[in-house]
Amino acid sequence: MPESKDLDRIGLDKAIWMLRTDGNSCSVNTKALSKLTFSPNDFSVIRDGNGNPTGVFKVPANLRFDHRY
Repeated sequence: MPESKDLDRIGLDKAIWMLRTDGNSCSVNTKALSKLTFSPNDFSVIRDGNGNPTGVFKVPANLRFDHRY
């Protein structure tokens, strides 16, 4: 799954949300990530070695976005 930094190469001006075809995970760019709130202990938020969210989410935090972002 692409991480935020990968999706940022496509565009930073709009939120990008990419759903995996099986629906079990999704990725968002930095713009979309900045709009989200989630628990620091949420196991479904994939984090890097420093504990920062990578922009990849798995079930149950697989996200749905309002297109107006």
